Amino acid sequence: MHFFLTSLPCTLCRCIIITVFLSIGTFLGQEVFADEIRVLTPPPEGIYYAKLNYKHLVIKLTDNNDLNYLKVETTSGETIQPIGKWEKQGAIYVHFRLPLKAGKNLFEINPGKQYVKVTFKPLRSLLNLNLRDPSVHLFHKREIAPAECSPCHNENLPKDAQITPLPFGDISSVCYSCHRALLENVDWKHSPTTNVFCTACHLPESSVKQNTIIIPAGKVETLCFRCHTNQKKWKDMPHVHGPAGTGDCTVCHNPHGDKYKFQLWAPGERELCVACHDDKKFMLYKDRRMYVHGIVSGTGCTSCHDPHATEYRFQLYKPISKLCTSCHTKLAGLKRGHPIAKHPLAGPKDPLREGRRFTCTSCHNPHGNKNKYMLVGELVGQKVCIKCHQRGNKK
Repeated sequence: MHFFLTSLPCTLCRCIIITVFLSIGTFLGQEVFADEIRVLTPPPEGIYYAKLNYKHLVIKLTDNNDLNYLKVETTSGETIQPIGKWEKQGAIYVHFRLPLKAGKNLFEINPGKQYVKVTFKPLRSLLNLNLRDPSVHLFHKREIAPAECSPCHNENLPKDAQITPLPFGDISSVCYSCHRALLENVDWKHSPTTNVFCTACHLPESSVKQNTIIIPAGKVETLCFRCHTNQKKWKDMPHVHGPAGTGDCTVCHNPHGDKYKFQLWAPGERELCVACHDDKKFMLYKDRRMYVHGIVSGTGCTSCHDPHATEYRFQLYKPISKLCTSCHTKLAGLKRGHPIAKHPLAGPKDPLREGRRFTCTSCHNPHGNKNKYMLVGELVGQKVCIKCHQRGNKK
């Protein structure tokens, strides 16, 4: 290259060719100067709470040439492909869906080397959610939708909308145009979501801010009980499941919709329960060293436990022994005689659990363990019996 340039006949020609080569190099390296590439959302940096592990990135272009070089990448070099491009009123709007992992996520936008940093905090409970923190990003914090979005997102349903509007009620068409995935990508839908009555839950009660929406936080039971009125009785029962007692229904239920019945985010038989009750995770795996109660590995936790509240401890449907003998019918009604004659099945105080009566669970773990018959100790060597019948203990 150096020999070719210096051998040219005149200095002017050498200057012209050098300029051309520099321009080509810049073009190949895609270091082009964008006329105007604006990130409409999200801001350059912010905290994002959500149940779904992605965030929408919307870019506005005013020069069609910039579209050829527009590129969004993760820090690992993965290129994010756009999910849609729309031309409206002399501008091009390009939408991306940014995949998020818990913690900090950094994305680079070129040309122009703009960066977007999203701190993603997976949302499961609304109780301690602080949306007033200035660093928390909420697209609808100041208004339902900015004016720049209105060419596409307006009160007209998209032509390919997969809903049939009801002849009554306040259909939130502008919400559907952005959040349609909440409705179209789930199998079990909450009624307000199905009918696109978004403002039934997200419209502020105060008439001062009618041009914005709210994200319910804290004890959402008051919001849920506006429709689910028959469930207010739970609060008056003596044994209430933790989420129901704290008024945080969304710990288990997705208020929009989800893959599983009752809008649960995981199967309600076992998987959902062990997300919190992690000491019972052995019930999910086929470990030959463990004996798992048949009903748990079959119909699941809610065969014995009400997920909300009952009159009995541990939210059981019946007292422990009556619940057990509803399946183990041969022992129903017996107060003595198992596993040997005169051995009590119910009635006296439990010598190992202060303040509790003797029941089936005095000897058997109702979920499972490493011992045969799910006994509280090994059967060999009378290790079960000596827990109560120690020398000098006549109980």
